[in-house]
Amino acid sequence: MQFSCFRFIFIVSLLIFSVTGLIYAAPGFIAKSTVSEKSRIRSARLFAEANLAKNTGKYKQAEKLYLESLKYDPNDAASMYELGSLYLSLQLIEDAKKHTLRATEIDPENNYYKILLATIYQTEGNFDLSANIFKELVKQYPGKSDYLRQLAYDYILAQNYEDAILVLDQLERKIGISEIISLQKQQLYLSLQKADKAIGEIEKLIEEYSFEVKYYALLAELCVQNNNNEKAIWAYEKIAEINPNDTYVHISLFDFYRKKGNDDKAFNELRLGFSNPDLDVETKFRVLLSYYTADQIYTTKNEQARELVWIVEKAHPNHPRAMALKADLLYRNKEFEEARVLLKKVLEINKDQYPWFELLLIVESELRNFEAMASEGEKAIQMFPDQALPYLISGLGNIQLKDFKKAEKYFKAGLNNSMNNVGLMAQFYSYLGDTYHELGAIQKSDEAYENAIKYDTENSTVLNNYSYYLALRGDKLESADLMSKKAVELDPENSSNMDTRAWVLYKLQRYPEAEVWIKKAYDIDGAQNPELVEHYGDILYKLGEKKKALKFWKKAKELGDGSNFLEKKIKEKKLFE
Repeated sequence: MQFSCFRFIFIVSLLIFSVTGLIYAAPGFIAKSTVSEKSRIRSARLFAEANLAKNTGKYKQAEKLYLESLKYDPNDAASMYELGSLYLSLQLIEDAKKHTLRATEIDPENNYYKILLATIYQTEGNFDLSANIFKELVKQYPGKSDYLRQLAYDYILAQNYEDAILVLDQLERKIGISEIISLQKQQLYLSLQKADKAIGEIEKLIEEYSFEVKYYALLAELCVQNNNNEKAIWAYEKIAEINPNDTYVHISLFDFYRKKGNDDKAFNELRLGFSNPDLDVETKFRVLLSYYTADQIYTTKNEQARELVWIVEKAHPNHPRAMALKADLLYRNKEFEEARVLLKKVLEINKDQYPWFELLLIVESELRNFEAMASEGEKAIQMFPDQALPYLISGLGNIQLKDFKKAEKYFKAGLNNSMNNVGLMAQFYSYLGDTYHELGAIQKSDEAYENAIKYDTENSTVLNNYSYYLALRGDKLESADLMSKKAVELDPENSSNMDTRAWVLYKLQRYPEAEVWIKKAYDIDGAQNPELVEHYGDILYKLGEKKKALKFWKKAKELGDGSNFLEKKIKEKKLFE
């Protein structure tokens, strides 16, 4: 067990009774009234209609009917109460308080009205006034522990910890020793810097439940934190004595050694604890994330974290979370094939977890498995239609498969799902620009690129692609010049950006400058990029180096397909555009 999980136990849900149920289920109390019988009957009918409207979610209609009811009987406390409840649910706090206060004035003996008023005070952060109401209720009904719980809750929220402890003591005398109350008092004592009394609360639990291992472990942790090592060691020994095979004892010892600075012993205990299949996966990962930061897991402590994750996956071979974390580490270590196998297995067990689906799509993109990107992306879209990334991945897969119409469909749909993410919008517009270019929709392509740049002015890929396509068309060359220049400034080692820069300068007839950039690109990528090599030849031709240009054209042909004019250039030994 990772015993540091005993955090400050707010008793919002554990110690208090359900105020909400009281608010919305209180019986209607009709205050004494001087109105006529006819008006009273009319008011009661409107009250019933209002309740029906409220219960069916027609809040505006309910409000109108309650107010109409009060016109016939201005002192109807039940209508005041219901209006207060309605306004509270709509977060109209002042209106809620006004009507609920009036209800308590009309019928001061109605506890439901008081509880609603206390809830309103809590909502606006006025815990002292709420506490006053529950103090009164505790006096009136000393046998009701629910009111004591609520009073303690108010004191805690008001940071009146001494009084909260007194109330919890009173509650404890009424219902007996309880884990919830003892742990709450322990935390309150710690907040008051009374460590001995906090330890005493845990010892009280041990005395009451002498075979409950977790209390010994919590005692050990508290003692370690407060330099009471002798009692901490006693507690750990009791754990081993009560249950030698206890799933948490190694985790407790790990925590003890870690806090003492003995990292080797701590890590060894962690190994032993993680190897135990009876210790649940969630606890193991909580411990893992308490010991390592996310950055350490993936960088400085990668080998230790990796060993532990592998131990967990071995101990729980079919647990989705164990496999998923292992797959994540594999992915981050660029072991994509192994990550893919595990993620597929995870999704066979539980296909409803979007993060695992998303990681699988990213892995498929790293593997350049375009068919899987398209098909797995489509599956993810069907299951998680509101997520943007599957549209992006599926669209990219379809671009590579030359299905540009389908890519367009997914990019447009994904764009609609990414309106709050400027970075994603820029990517979708960028890929739409590429897609429209392939479809020959030049105006749409230009508009998409311009939108992409509007949302991300520093995106070198968009700047590069847009300026390149403009250069190919010989259009807006001054803009292409500025964009290609910025692209190489943003990503100065990218040979594609250098090639584009050279080609824009070529189109501007600035051939010497073009040669500088094409040479830089060629030195990086000239051995495998036929288009770049052909461009080099064209630039050399314009510079009058025709024999050298022919040499580069021939090399481009050897590397693969070039432009439609490449063979003609080689055959006739002259430039064609």
